[in-house]
Amino acid sequence: MLVVRWSDGGGRTRTLLFEPSDHELGRNTPYFAALAAKTPKLLQRVMSTEHAAVPDQLRAAGIDPTDVDYLAFDGSVVIGPGVALLATPGHVLGNQTLVLHTDTGIWASSENAIATECLTPEHSRIPGVAKWARTWQQEVILNANTLETTAQQYNSMVIEKTIVDRAQADPRFLQFFPSSELTAHMGNPGTRPTFTHRAITHHTARHAA
Repeated sequence: MLVVRWSDGGGRTRTLLFEPSDHELGRNTPYFAALAAKTPKLLQRVMSTEHAAVPDQLRAAGIDPTDVDYLAFDGSVVIGPGVALLATPGHVLGNQTLVLHTDTGIWASSENAIATECLTPEHSRIPGVAKWARTWQQEVILNANTLETTAQQYNSMVIEKTIVDRAQADPRFLQFFPSSELTAHMGNPGTRPTFTHRAITHHTARHAA
């Protein structure tokens, strides 16, 4: 999950949780339940890691769960200084992108792509990604599990790509943070991402010019 905090006009601290993952409920969704049914229990423990529950993670960050003000809104909405939710349909019904104006510029986060390099696939070293983008003239590479809305998702990702700034660590890539970021794993050889943000921390949210 991503946690964003800011002060409203009255000086009150507001807190947004974006895509907090509840693994106990998530494993019961049809997609993950079907995968689990095909995977031996021992292999499940090797292939995935269960982190602490959302309330425990909040407390570890010094945030009381009762202080959370926002989880999501319908459509596109500005909810605080430099904090907005942008409607980016395609990946799922009602899909939204978190947009932040921080001390390093504009960031976006969503489930539309599983790796930052999917927005600049020409720089990817994952086997096949750059070649696929070049061969089919794909500007972005989707997290494409909803085929009936692929065109919408493609357009949404182009919007995300357009509004964010370049990553300071490597300007070939963008300040796009996948809400389920691809990371290297010994069980998935050949899929090590070229670039990752991993954890990101900012201390200033400000108004866009």
